[in-house]
Amino acid sequence: MFQKALKSLMGAMTTKLLTSVNFWNFQETVQSRLEAIESRIEANESRLNGTELRTDTRLDKSEDRLNMLENPLNIHSGILTTFYHHKNFHHNVINFALHLKKILTISRQIDAILARFGDDGDGGYVIVDDLRSSDVLFSIGVGENISFDKRCEFFVSKVVLVDHTVPNFYPPTGNFEMIRKPLVPGDMPETGVTINQLIDQHPKAEDYILKVDIEGDEWRIFSELNSSQILKFRQIILEFHGLNSFVDLDGKLSVLEKLASTHTPIVLHANNQGSHRFISGMFIPDVLEVTWVRTNSYSFHSEFNEDARKLLSPNSPHLPKIWIDWIDGNPEINA
Repeated sequence: MFQKALKSLMGAMTTKLLTSVNFWNFQETVQSRLEAIESRIEANESRLNGTELRTDTRLDKSEDRLNMLENPLNIHSGILTTFYHHKNFHHNVINFALHLKKILTISRQIDAILARFGDDGDGGYVIVDDLRSSDVLFSIGVGENISFDKRCEFFVSKVVLVDHTVPNFYPPTGNFEMIRKPLVPGDMPETGVTINQLIDQHPKAEDYILKVDIEGDEWRIFSELNSSQILKFRQIILEFHGLNSFVDLDGKLSVLEKLASTHTPIVLHANNQGSHRFISGMFIPDVLEVTWVRTNSYSFHSEFNEDARKLLSPNSPHLPKIWIDWIDGNPEINA
């Protein structure tokens, strides 16, 4: 009986021992298989990465070959746009450039003292230094840089700032007024404020100064103004945008001709933050700052005047200064 029980106990222990051995063998087998699978996955990932790299290389080479077909000299895209873009050679574009140069070339020098009002760089402008205590300045599009307006404030009765894009900007105390509305054409007074409304709100001024920098909307505003409205401003400091975007060229020329019929440009300054195109032998900047004066309010002479050029400075000091001969004169003469 005892032997039978001992034999049964020994059998159970042997079974448990064999089961334990089989479990560990099974675990080792599973672990080994997992490691083999991971190794294969890594090998596949390596092959995929290699394939992706080869594909990218082939795509880059194909793109280079396509660029060479379109641009056989491998010229930088910016240079291509400036000098060789097909639009630069369109008849209407060349006509626009020639008329732009004719209208804006300064052929007469103003017989008055010029001064820079505002910061060096962006935000400052060269104007006639004749601001009066009876003047009102309308400064349209100010952003948060009002260095020009702060300088003018010392000389005029009121500086009216018009800008709806700076809700968190508040002008300093003094002779400032802030209108947080866009400047709009006369037929849309309910959507903003018009030039006529600004003048009507300040009827006691003996004369008005206008500064406009509204990122391309200036064309729409001035297209609907008539000459009698424009004549209300003794000086107009106007930043033109999109001169080489080639959109509505006839409309832009119409605005320039209208301004030139009552006012004379005395300062031109190409913004070096904008692009330029070479059209019919001359550079046309995309953004151009122009100071206009009411022609019948000043006298002019033909002698060369260096005052304006000495007062100008690049809009961005970190970018190269742009010299355009029909704007800045002959570099050999003015070196």
